[in-house]
Amino acid sequence: MTDTESRKTEILCVCSGKGGVGKTLFSSCLGYALTRAGLRVLMIDGDLATDGLSLFLLGPKGLEYVNSFEPSNTFAGAIAHYDATGKLEFEARQVYRNGPEDHGVVYNALISGRFLYGDRSPDSPISAIPNVDRGTFRSAVRELFDALRRSGKYDYVIVDTRGGFSFESTDLCGLADSFLVVVEADPTSFYQTRNLVQRIDEAAGESRSTSVLRGFLVNKAVDGLSETAELDLSKVESSFRNALTREFPILKYSDTYPIPADLQVLQSYKAQMVPFLGSPASLFTYATLTAYSNIFQIVISRWTKEQVAAWQGLINSVAAAIRQKNEEAEQARKSREAEDVAIKLLRESSARNEQRIRDEEAKIEGLRKEVDLARAQAAAELSRATSVEELVRRVSKVDVGRKARAWVTVLIFFLMGALILVASALLWQTKLKLDRETQKLNSVPVTPAANTPSGLSGGPATPPPASGPPGGRAPQTTSCQIVPTATNWNPPGQILVKVNGKSAGTFTVGATGSASLKFACQMGENSIQMTESGYSGSCDLSIFARKGPNLFLPGLHLASGAEPTCSLVPAASLIGTPNGNANP
Repeated sequence: MTDTESRKTEILCVCSGKGGVGKTLFSSCLGYALTRAGLRVLMIDGDLATDGLSLFLLGPKGLEYVNSFEPSNTFAGAIAHYDATGKLEFEARQVYRNGPEDHGVVYNALISGRFLYGDRSPDSPISAIPNVDRGTFRSAVRELFDALRRSGKYDYVIVDTRGGFSFESTDLCGLADSFLVVVEADPTSFYQTRNLVQRIDEAAGESRSTSVLRGFLVNKAVDGLSETAELDLSKVESSFRNALTREFPILKYSDTYPIPADLQVLQSYKAQMVPFLGSPASLFTYATLTAYSNIFQIVISRWTKEQVAAWQGLINSVAAAIRQKNEEAEQARKSREAEDVAIKLLRESSARNEQRIRDEEAKIEGLRKEVDLARAQAAAELSRATSVEELVRRVSKVDVGRKARAWVTVLIFFLMGALILVASALLWQTKLKLDRETQKLNSVPVTPAANTPSGLSGGPATPPPASGPPGGRAPQTTSCQIVPTATNWNPPGQILVKVNGKSAGTFTVGATGSASLKFACQMGENSIQMTESGYSGSCDLSIFARKGPNLFLPGLHLASGAEPTCSLVPAASLIGTPNGNANP
C-alpha cells in the first residue's frame, strides 16, 4: 500500500468488522467537518442494508422529499443500472441542512436507495440489495470511483460501508484510496478487525489497486478515563492499542485513536444532529476532531488558506465549548465544595443538637428516677401512716366508751351556755324597754307659770278658748331648737323630723350646723293634753340627717321635754317651712 498524496480526489471508506460500533456516526462527522471547512465533499451510503448515513443526512424531513430522488441519485440505482446495461449512470444530489438551527451546511450525497422508510412498492424492480454477482459489483464500483476521480468535482469522497466481511464492504475498501477501521476495545472486535483488514488487502490485490489504512478509531473507550484528572488520550485503552500495533506493524501507536464513550453523543445522534454541534464540549467531539486532524495532517498542506482557517475555526469552536464546560465544571465543583462545607457544618450542628438532646434526656431520666424515688418514699410514708391510723383506730375502739362520755359532757355544757346567752339577751331587751318607758314618763312637760308665748316671762295668762277634744283646751305645740350632733353627718344638708314615727317635714341646715325646728303635737294620737294638773302626753321626735337625694343617716333622737328645753307656743304662730329654713 502506498500513500495517495498526489491524487486530487481522495476516496476514503469507513468500515468495521461488525455492525453497531459507530461506523456511520464517524462517517457523518468526517463529512460534516470537511464540508464546513469549505472542501468539496461527496458522501456515499454504501450500506444498502441499514441506510444509516442516508437517514442521517436527510434528517427529520427526509420522508417529505426522498421520493424526489431518482434511481441515478442512489448507490443502489447506479449499481442496478450498470448490471442491466453495462454502463454507469449516477448523479449526486444536494441535501440542504443549512438552517440556522440545523447543520448549517449543504451536503452532496449519493444516498443508498429510494425506499429508506419501508414504503417500497411490491412491483418495484429495484431491491434493497441489488442481486448482482461480485464481479459485476466490483466492476461497477471501480467505474464509479474512476469517474469521480476523473471529474475532479470533489476533494473527498466519504463512503460508509456495510459492517462485516461481505464483498460489498471489502471490495469498496479495496478499490478506495484509503480506509478507516472502527473497532471496539474487546477481543471479539480485535479478531474481527484482523480478518477484515486481511480481506480488504486481498480484495485490493485482486483488483490491482492500492488502498491505504489510515488508522483505527477505538470507539467507546473507557479504560484509562478519569472523572477528576485531565484527559490524556495517549493513556486511554493503551493495552488494546498496543495489541493493534503488534498485529499491524505498518501502523504506529499514534495511528490508533481512542474515542471515549459519551452519552451526550448518543443523544445528539438520536436527534440527527452532528455531535460537533449538538455536544461540542463532549469528550467524543474532542477526541474525534483530534483524530481527524492527525489523519489529514499530510493532506492539509494542499488545502487553501480559507479551508485551513475554516478547519481551524471548527477546532476553535470545539475548544471554546470545552473551556466553557470546564469553567462550568469548576464552578460546579466549587459549589459542591461549598455545599459539602455547609453540609458538614449542618452535620456538626446536628450532632451537637443530638448531644444536647441526649443530655436533656439524661436529665429527664434523672428527674424521672427522682420522682420514682419520691413516689416510693411517699408510698412508704403512706404505708407507715396507714399503720399508725390502724393503730389509732384500734386504740379508739378500746376507748370508745370513755370518749363518748366526754363528748356528751361537752354537749351539755354547750347547751347550758346557749341557754344562758338567750336569757341574758331577754333580760337586756327588757331593760331597754324599761328605760324607754321611763324616758317617756320623764318627758311629760311641766305646767308653765302663765300662758305666755315661748321665751316670754310674766304672770299667768288665760289660754285661748278651746274648741276640740274633751278637756276644753286648744291644741298646743312645742317648739324646740335642735342642733344635730350626729357624728356620721356634716352640714350643709337636710334633716328629717318625724313625730311619733310620722314625717313632719324636712328642714335645711346651713353650714353653721344649726336650725330652728318647729313641730306640733296635735290632739289625738300624737298629742299633748292640757289638763287641770298641767300638760300631759309626749311627742317622740326622730331627727335624721340626709346627705344626697335619697340617703338618710341616723342622727339626733329627742323626746319632747328632753334637752334642749322646749317651750309651749300657740299653734297659730308656728310656721313650718319644709325644705327650707324654719322661722320661729
